[in-house]
Amino acid sequence: MGTPVVLDAVGTGATKLRTKSALRIIEEVKLSVLRGNAGEIATLAGANAEVRGVESMGVPSNVLEIAERLAEKYGFTVAVTGKEGIVTDGKRTVRVLNGHWMMGRVRGNRMYGS
Repeated sequence: MGTPVVLDAVGTGATKLRTKSALRIIEEVKLSVLRGNAGEIATLAGANAEVRGVESMGVPSNVLEIAERLAEKYGFTVAVTGKEGIVTDGKRTVRVLNGHWMMGRVRGNRMYGS
């Protein structure tokens, strides 16, 4: 129907159910944008990443390349959130440098770990 679909892959990589569900959606739905932190995006691309809950703990150093390949493979835009954000369609890539390390600790209206 031409309606843009955005998938926020929250917690992908933290559990098998979340990962399998997100991969199924990617395969079965024509997404416009896939959004996630570096660990979630790396997991969906098949790279090794450590995700606990909704936080990236360990991610590959080449997240930009991983996001570009994932975007190109599926034909959607990938938005990687974090201190340094990445937005790519696989051909054009923009780095967003206005993040802050504390943003990773905000959940809804609370800040965790403080």
